[in-house]
Amino acid sequence: MVHGARPLTAIARITLPIIAPGILVGAIFAFLSSAQELLVAIYLMGTVRKPLAVKMWEGVRVAVDPTIAAASTGVIAMAVLGFVAAALLHRRGRRLTA
Repeated sequence: MVHGARPLTAIARITLPIIAPGILVGAIFAFLSSAQELLVAIYLMGTVRKPLAVKMWEGVRVAVDPTIAAASTGVIAMAVLGFVAAALLHRRGRRLTA
């Protein structure tokens, strides 16, 4: 941006290539962590109540059901909304202190 690039161009050509390996490694660690939690939940689950991850896993194994896609979309949407809310609160806090 110092040399006249627009903000989106600077993000696309400079920032994203720099942080891409970190994002990839973070995604791999998140997948491994969630897979481990799924295995623990499967072994420790009771017969009456099952965690959402176990229900989704069983739904994928047994049959193709659109409710699983809807549930996973909802979980991802909640996570994204949480990150957006945190970013907006952080930005608002910066403006108040500046």
